[in-house]
Amino acid sequence: MKATALQARPRSTRILSLRLAIVGASVVLAGLVGCGGKKTTGPGPSPQPKYLPSSTPQNTLRNMQLAYMTRDSSGYDSLFEADYIGSSIDQSNPDTVKRYDFVKADEARHISALVRATTITDIHLVLMPVLSRYTDAGDPRGGP
Repeated sequence: MKATALQARPRSTRILSLRLAIVGASVVLAGLVGCGGKKTTGPGPSPQPKYLPSSTPQNTLRNMQLAYMTRDSSGYDSLFEADYIGSSIDQSNPDTVKRYDFVKADEARHISALVRATTITDIHLVLMPVLSRYTDAGDPRGGP
């Protein structure tokens, strides 16, 4: 007997072809329909803290508090101008009062260290109801 091109395929080959066709159709259907629910893909945006406009000393201090509590180094850094110069006076010992001067880069190092610190868990500010703003001859440009 001669084999012809129209000869029927064996049963196992037909079953395998049918299964592959069903799997392929299922994949195509799942791709077209989707998984339901929300129609977005990928991770959602990271929620960033909402900062107040730095238009008052109170707002700036609240923004600093929020940046501290959320360990937001970018937000904290944005609160300081490039030419920022600050100072602090340690009066804890009246016999040896110490003054510390620092610039924006010092603040950036400070907040970077805070990000790694686990011992600071809360920042609490008590602000006077109304802060008096004033300038004197020693204030740098950009003051109130």
